[in-house]
Amino acid sequence: MRTIHPSTTPRWPIYLVLFSAIMSIGLVIAPTLSAYFFVFDDFKLVGQASEMSLLKLISQPHFHYVRPVVHAWFSFEATLFGWELPSGYVWVGWATHMVNAALLAWLLVRLGYGMTCGLLSGGVVLIAPWTLEAIFWASCRFELFAALGLLVAGHAALGGGDSPSRRRLSVCIAALVFACFSKESAYAALIGLLCAWRYGPPQWRSLVSSRLVAWSLAVLVGGFLCRWLAMAMFAVPDPFGGHQGNLFMLLLGSDAPSNLVAHARAVLFPPNELDGYSWLSGIHALIIVVGLVASCLKAPTQAGFSLCCAGMALLPALWLARDAQSTAGGRLLYLPTLILAPMIVQGWSVAAHRILKRAQGRLLSWVFGLWALCALASGAYQGGLWQSAYGVSRDAITRFEGQGEHAAGIVHVTDMPYVMKEGPYMLKAYAFEWFGGRRGLRVSASPVVYEMRQGRPHPMTRWTGDITQPPSDAAPVRLF
Repeated sequence: MRTIHPSTTPRWPIYLVLFSAIMSIGLVIAPTLSAYFFVFDDFKLVGQASEMSLLKLISQPHFHYVRPVVHAWFSFEATLFGWELPSGYVWVGWATHMVNAALLAWLLVRLGYGMTCGLLSGGVVLIAPWTLEAIFWASCRFELFAALGLLVAGHAALGGGDSPSRRRLSVCIAALVFACFSKESAYAALIGLLCAWRYGPPQWRSLVSSRLVAWSLAVLVGGFLCRWLAMAMFAVPDPFGGHQGNLFMLLLGSDAPSNLVAHARAVLFPPNELDGYSWLSGIHALIIVVGLVASCLKAPTQAGFSLCCAGMALLPALWLARDAQSTAGGRLLYLPTLILAPMIVQGWSVAAHRILKRAQGRLLSWVFGLWALCALASGAYQGGLWQSAYGVSRDAITRFEGQGEHAAGIVHVTDMPYVMKEGPYMLKAYAFEWFGGRRGLRVSASPVVYEMRQGRPHPMTRWTGDITQPPSDAAPVRLF
């Protein structure tokens, strides 16, 4: 492994990544997260964390998933923030995201990719516009924690050789358990990474020893059995069951190839409609394609393996339909981005070397800077969408609360804001049951889709999917 000497490491990647991070925080993150209000699954997550015992949170499936680590952590956050400080939850998520970016950068440096590649790869993860749903929505803590666990496991595994110390081995196993019990996609990502032991590039093989492979497989099998037991006891006796059915049946019944293409298109063309600067999406796509193609031409085996690993991380959710024109589904690309980022940056370095050998560093800085400009423009636009969604959700909850208690305790909301056409989710009917504490209400709703027009959200149409018919004795409530 090549040793990195601080005296020979250029300073421009540090300055460039720091400047990009500061611009992202000032233009995108701070304005958006400071305006945060609970949306969609947040209400049930926070409600359960506030009212259920820790034993129930970690032993039972919720949303037909077994993710005890995050549910237990939300119990701690609910004690800190309650219902009064919604932005607290999402700022914790952002802090986790920054730690993930730093851990990836340092892991790549330790693997011998070089300081420049490590720093710029961390910068790509930090401001990638196609994963912003995971940052702008508190319920995406599952993705952030799964990535955190895998990265910590990588650092613990590195340098242990064929006989890692007991301490190193314990940290690695605990981090893998943390990741797998944060989200199911970590299982698939770990399987892909374990293939590095036999088929991956030299840098990746240095992460895994035969002993670590055995323990990692034990974590996979043990975690899967625990998940199956919890599902069998409290939900359905299907080890591959989820909130919409068996995973393999969902994949077979879906158009997975089209969904994969939609995810790829979302990576290449993130929304960039801010003040008419949609042409930035074209520049963004060109820069990403150059990085991917150059990386494939330089090291096809390593690039192919990286793409397969990224696909494995995405596979468990590939049955979900994805509209490439929408920001919805960006959270699913969070784990794959950790694998794609160094591949893209290495491709930029290869292309810069081919074009202008003597000024490779300077040209690479311009490439990253131009990409960051496109990413920040998309981030600012997406931040505006999410701020609008937060505002609609807050207004809906406020108006519902303002109508007082209903004697029958059975309510039907006739115009519930459900989702924005551009992607951000807003409300489910149970939001009105959980917010502020359970009050015995039974709420159904007729969902409404919103869209952005002239910079503001407007009701567009009724939801065309399945709608639960309201009970005959339900009191109708109109919010807007």
